[in-house]
Amino acid sequence: MKQQISNLRYRQFLDEGIIKPITREELKKALNKIEGENRRQGRALLICLYYTGARPNEVLQLRAKDIKKVGGTIKIGLTGSKRGLPRQLEFTYNRDELIQELWRYSNGLFAEVLLFHNFRNKYERRVTYKSGKRITRFEISGKLRYFIRRWFKGVVDGNVTPYFFRHSIISQLALAGHSDTDLRLFKGSKTSESISHYVHLTSDRSKKLGKSVQKIK
Repeated sequence: MKQQISNLRYRQFLDEGIIKPITREELKKALNKIEGENRRQGRALLICLYYTGARPNEVLQLRAKDIKKVGGTIKIGLTGSKRGLPRQLEFTYNRDELIQELWRYSNGLFAEVLLFHNFRNKYERRVTYKSGKRITRFEISGKLRYFIRRWFKGVVDGNVTPYFFRHSIISQLALAGHSDTDLRLFKGSKTSESISHYVHLTSDRSKKLGKSVQKIK
């Protein structure tokens, strides 16, 4: 039985192995739709998800002390979840207005404050089964899912979920020529086996490869 998925981007990925990453311009359009008293926090949250490719739970657990500025570099320390590895990602500060915005927001808070506390909800206990084994997971991204969908409505086709950013950025890094080892370290994985789930052709790339095949003599 085929899985019913309303998210057009995810459905295309599952059916065809093709993913259309979120572009920087789409990100900016979504950022401009964020309103209300939590606007600064919402914008910083979206920027963090887009740049780090971290799991939603990892981003929601970030504290102000986890983002540091060292010279012209912004360092974001992520705590691994789901048996993933902790890691520190570095971004150039001077020429990126979005990274600068993320830093200004985090720098104005006390060190132990959760950066995105207004987008956390209570823990939800979910029981799943894998290879016949019962697995209990705790999710804290339900509220985040609602707002991500709201911010991207009308910006892209289908609903964008918090986890989609992870697929999007890792796919783009793979297309840019980064090795499996690089992707593993960025993703926080212990092995390279899980990388294959995130490395997909983009729809534009697949079209170009098809035309290249036609040129082979």
